[in-house]
Amino acid sequence: MSKKHEVKANGSPAQKFKYEMTKLRHEYQKEHFASEDAKRAEVKRQRDGSLRRLQQRQEKDRLENERRIAFERLMQPSGEPQSGTERLAQIAEFVKERKVKRQANFRKAEERASEKRLDSMIRLYHSADDFVTMENLDAKVNEFYETGVTLQSKVYVPGVQDMVADVMENGGQVSYANLLKREQELKDALEGTVSGGKVGYESAKAKVESA
Repeated sequence: MSKKHEVKANGSPAQKFKYEMTKLRHEYQKEHFASEDAKRAEVKRQRDGSLRRLQQRQEKDRLENERRIAFERLMQPSGEPQSGTERLAQIAEFVKERKVKRQANFRKAEERASEKRLDSMIRLYHSADDFVTMENLDAKVNEFYETGVTLQSKVYVPGVQDMVADVMENGGQVSYANLLKREQELKDALEGTVSGGKVGYESAKAKVESA
């Protein structure tokens, strides 16, 4: 708790009331931000899913159209008469090429799925550092309360003086925790790391390929 908040908490009844109302506004604001973040994440997830399904459908339609055109071209009579054996050989070759393409597409899909599974395993491995166990329970509890107290003094306070101080320190209604989180996300994206600067799939793959 900051010195200013200590004075309010231990001051006159009016100061105490103002302090309690400020705390209540903090809680409402945090709940509001959490709700808005969840809504934005859900909207993004649905939009990405719709876009992905649309792209898959377009790709499927394109492949079907290519196969239809190729088959129609194959079935059209050419300038020279062909025997039944030649026609069967062309059809067999066409079917063989389609099979090879399907197998190649299947292997690519399996490779992408394998990469995604490996990336998920790496992220899970790194996130295991934050798991609570009997050995680190006390440390996690202390870390939770220390972080909460530290961040509480940096949350936006809707008073005139506090608004000015907040604008000077954080540039608006962005909390210190969100600034740190966004900064780390940008750093991970630039450096190819995950979970706060730890080795990710892309950086591990690059090291293996450059070795």
